Amino acid sequence: GGMQRALNLGGGSQEGLAVFLAAFLPFFISRLSLKSLLRVSGLWSCAFLFASFVVLLVIDFSKAWIVFILSLLLLLFLRIWQRVRVKERVSVKRLLPILVFVFIAFVSLFAPVEFSLPFPEVSKEPVLSQGISFGLSLESAKENVKNALLGTGPATFGIGFSEHRPAYLNETSEWRARFDRSGSNITEMLLTLGLLGLGARIVLAGLFYAISSVSILYLARRKERVNPAYEAVNTAFLVLVFGFFISQFFYYQNTLLAFSFWFALALGVIAFEQGMKELNISLKKYLEIALVSRVLLLVLLFGVAFAYVFGARVFLADVKYLKALQIASKPASLSTQIDFMAEAVELNPWQGEYKLYLSRLFLAKAKEALLLSAEQQDKAMISLDVQKAIAYVMEATQVASKRVAVWETLGSLYQEINFAPGAAEWGIKAYEEAIKLEPTNPVLYNELAKVYTVKEDFEKAREQVEKSITLKPDFLEAQRQSALLYEKQGDTSAVKKLLEGLVVKYPADAELLFQLGRVYYNAKETPKAILQFEETIRLAPNHSNAHYALGVAYEDAGKIPEAILEFERVLELNPENEEVAKRLERLR
Repeated sequence: GGMQRALNLGGGSQEGLAVFLAAFLPFFISRLSLKSLLRVSGLWSCAFLFASFVVLLVIDFSKAWIVFILSLLLLLFLRIWQRVRVKERVSVKRLLPILVFVFIAFVSLFAPVEFSLPFPEVSKEPVLSQGISFGLSLESAKENVKNALLGTGPATFGIGFSEHRPAYLNETSEWRARFDRSGSNITEMLLTLGLLGLGARIVLAGLFYAISSVSILYLARRKERVNPAYEAVNTAFLVLVFGFFISQFFYYQNTLLAFSFWFALALGVIAFEQGMKELNISLKKYLEIALVSRVLLLVLLFGVAFAYVFGARVFLADVKYLKALQIASKPASLSTQIDFMAEAVELNPWQGEYKLYLSRLFLAKAKEALLLSAEQQDKAMISLDVQKAIAYVMEATQVASKRVAVWETLGSLYQEINFAPGAAEWGIKAYEEAIKLEPTNPVLYNELAKVYTVKEDFEKAREQVEKSITLKPDFLEAQRQSALLYEKQGDTSAVKKLLEGLVVKYPADAELLFQLGRVYYNAKETPKAILQFEETIRLAPNHSNAHYALGVAYEDAGKIPEAILEFERVLELNPENEEVAKRLERLR
């Protein structure tokens, strides 16, 4: 099944919200004073601060606590440093709130408190660990000088993840996840923008901190001639920018955090102008420079206009895509979804994900039509829908040839239409391409083994399924495929031994029990088969195949009344099954 929906705050998750609050609250704390708390606005501020801090406690995200603590420590340092530089007494009253919050944050980080609140539990998003994120960036940088200096390009982390995905990730609970974001923005920048891109971001932040520190010191020394509020404002913005910048070392940049960092940086620059002397530069004496500046300005304006037009198309395409996804959760025809996705593809033909989804929709439409009776089926339309499904996924391979999901989808599509001539060969090529892009994913090897099994090339199928099991020994689907191969090769003892061992490991897996029962029945061990089928039905009461198999086994064992009951249950689950109806008529 799909992942649960996360809290849509902080850019999509509760962890994002926690990081945002951790960076923002120290700025808010720096602006509070005892005098302001006596006013009505101060009471509202205090209530907001309390509520936000409770949210931090409830979410209890360790990386958010680290950002919060580091930002508060910077605020504490600046408060003391400013007073020491101008030789003033340090006011403990002003530092006490900061110290209290630092203490609570430290306690929450190392000894979290469990909260039991009457709210529905919000799922936590899977985030790639910092160790794996850094390892991926390092492996990409080792490939060549270009990757080390310039990176692989914006928004290409998912490609790098697939290519350098560590095999030990298969031992974790998130082994099926395909991450397109790093665990932190810094490691993602290192992979996608290289050392130069990461260095530019660090230099920009360093310049901001250096200029802001000089500004604060300048204002502190001239406080008799400058409004004292300027110093407090500059300090607050320095802490705010620091919080959002340091969060990039511990968490990735969602929309809210990215916007907040640049917005805080811009406001901080504006704040530095307060109380500072203006420096005016006129270009009237330098006509050549003025001309170049105007040309650059025009180019910039044209670039912005083009970006807005292109951005509008991308935005509208996303809107159409979102509508199609929303319809998918409601009872509506596939044709409506297809219409929305066709518009999305037309607006943004460079987005491979749209074409993939549209391909799946056309295939689903074809499969839906195949469920109709032979008289109702439109063979030409079904064939056209299948052709469109193939065409769109092939187009996706052209615009996103480095995306493993594209080739995986193409392979699965050919598996779905294995009745078509040449489908198996194309499926094999698609999965082989996917494996090149993600060589440590056991699922891909297992799917390739399935295609070879359909082609009855059991030797190559065995080779691929063994690779899958080597990468993940507890991969149950691969173990099932291995058992199927033993059965098709006629090795009854091997398949029986394998399934019996798996049933001991996974006694609650109904499908395993059913397959073992089927093997027992084919080996003429009917009493054992009956036990397995009965247990399968106990675990999965609506398992139609298990009811049918149990009915057949009962009939062979001479338990006709019991067999009739099982066949009647099959008819309840599948009213149009003519074969079962004939069996019942004969037994009665």
